[in-house]
Amino acid sequence: MRLSKNIMGLWLVQECRREWMRAGEEMSFDALTQLAAESEAFISVIDPDFDEFLHPGGMPVRIQKYCADTKQRVPQTKGDILRVVLESIALKYRLVLERLEELTGKRFDPIHIIGGGTKK
Repeated sequence: MRLSKNIMGLWLVQECRREWMRAGEEMSFDALTQLAAESEAFISVIDPDFDEFLHPGGMPVRIQKYCADTKQRVPQTKGDILRVVLESIALKYRLVLERLEELTGKRFDPIHIIGGGTKK
């Protein structure tokens, strides 16, 4: 049996990067990851599958608005925004995995994450 669940992934990071590039700030994914690593952990959490995140354009502002609208700290820097996104994606993956295991009564090991943002 193969279960499959689509979860928004690194699209959010790609869209943030695209927005910053439009503003003339070109950065590699490695540089963005470093900024996130240097930022404070768990200042806010977003739902990566929130409808407002499904369309391109203005992603950093939409992430900040989501945090403000949900009465959380609003990430201010690029690193803060990226860390919120990456931590939120990880938490969403964990939640979905736990729910699938609960529904099926099985432990899934290993799991495979596929898509445009994954690296081999």
